[in-house]
Amino acid sequence: MDKKNKISPFQEVPVEKAALIGEVHSKDQVVIITVNRSINSVTVTTWGKTVHDADQAAESGNVLKEAIGWPASKCNAISAKVQVLLDALTIAKLDLISRSAENTETFKKVQNALKLGGAK
Repeated sequence: MDKKNKISPFQEVPVEKAALIGEVHSKDQVVIITVNRSINSVTVTTWGKTVHDADQAAESGNVLKEAIGWPASKCNAISAKVQVLLDALTIAKLDLISRSAENTETFKKVQNALKLGGAK
């Protein structure tokens, strides 16, 4: 193996490899724990076929990390599929808030215009 293709001992198993395992073996969820004793490294990689499966696999990974003694701050991973949905929901919520603020401002302008028009 040449230097540019050498894998770091700290590197997690890529999610694409977990997906390949799931697809080849017709599985809905994959959780991979790797141990490298020479550098005292443990990694966890999860994959799920659907958003729900990905969420459950990530939660399983978190439970396993907790069981083997990882700090609580490292036991709260969120699936990338779930994160994409959370980001989309956040954007949609911000858009609704923005539109609501615009509509409120427009409503106030119309209300003021009607008040001014009615006073004539």
